[in-house]
Amino acid sequence: MSQIYRLRDSGFDSYKIITKGRVRVGRVARHSEGGFVGVIGNDSVRSSSEVEAFEEISARAMGYGSAAALKNRNRAVRAVQRQRSQVIDAVGRAFLSADVKTQMNMIDKIGSTPDGASLLIAGVTRSLKRSV
Repeated sequence: MSQIYRLRDSGFDSYKIITKGRVRVGRVARHSEGGFVGVIGNDSVRSSSEVEAFEEISARAMGYGSAAALKNRNRAVRAVQRQRSQVIDAVGRAFLSADVKTQMNMIDKIGSTPDGASLLIAGVTRSLKRSV
């Protein structure tokens, strides 16, 4: 399930709203002693800026210990997605540039597994969309 938190302007200088989709789930407000406080549910975080408070409280709400832990996880996920995207592109280009006999061999080898079949379909579809 995707959890996208956004920091939205409420119209006041010292107060912003945290939303998840369209639902208001929290707030970031200027603290009277300086700094900012981010609140989602019963959890709160103090920080020196609005963005830092938002990042920390949203990371905690998603189940991470800190914003740095969430950023590290996102970095790793993006690397895996980038690598899979490169493989999909390579398979699609190889399939479309091959002759019919080689294409049939590729379908027999790669298409024999469900993951391989989806990889082949995604690669060919992406390559065809890019060539138009």
